[in-house]
Amino acid sequence: MPKEHQAKNMCQLISQYVAEQQFQPGQRVGTEAELAERFGVSKAVTRDAVHRLRGAGLLESRRRGGMYVADGHLFEVMAHRLIAVLNSSKGLGDLYTLRATLEVGAAPLVVGRIDHATLGEMAELVDQMSSAKSSAAFKQLDYQFHLMLFEHMGNRLLRDLGELITRLFMNSSLPRLPMTPLRRRDLAHNHSQIYEALVNRDSQAMIHAINRHYGGKDLKELLGQFEQFAQARSVRD
Repeated sequence: MPKEHQAKNMCQLISQYVAEQQFQPGQRVGTEAELAERFGVSKAVTRDAVHRLRGAGLLESRRRGGMYVADGHLFEVMAHRLIAVLNSSKGLGDLYTLRATLEVGAAPLVVGRIDHATLGEMAELVDQMSSAKSSAAFKQLDYQFHLMLFEHMGNRLLRDLGELITRLFMNSSLPRLPMTPLRRRDLAHNHSQIYEALVNRDSQAMIHAINRHYGGKDLKELLGQFEQFAQARSVRD
């Protein structure tokens, strides 16, 4: 079996072991040598698996103490996993779809909870989007708009997950579609439709507006650009 598959299998074994033993954050799991002996796996494969689990935020090492269950926040752990997802066009597409699905599913919650003060702030953001002169300015306005949606889902887990995904798109070094004046205008119109649906307390209209906002054309262009970026990077490497 290739070493890559062995390391993945070892990651699963260690994760299952932690779950079955009900280890809590801060509890000792063992040294690499102890884990290798427990599961009958080579030290090299175990070292690779432990490195992956540390990178994912699931384990942490302590000098002369071995490996311990990390005490990171759930979404800090997820961030490590999602960043890895962004290394492929399929992963990027999946994350894009997850973001859209999250907003669509939460539309009834937001419609029922959003207040007049927030609607006023969103109206200002939409107006500023329409007149934004740069991609950076538009991107920041877009970020604030979507954060407001997540803030009014009435569910902390949904809010934190939505904020995490939005932040990943904001801070990602991946290539982006050119933010031409025409595209900024179209996106501003998309946000305006979402806002109008909120004002009218119409969850179905909001769902349609979100689906238009995350339309297939933009996604196909974005994934095509990613493939070009990945090919150019592989040639350089």
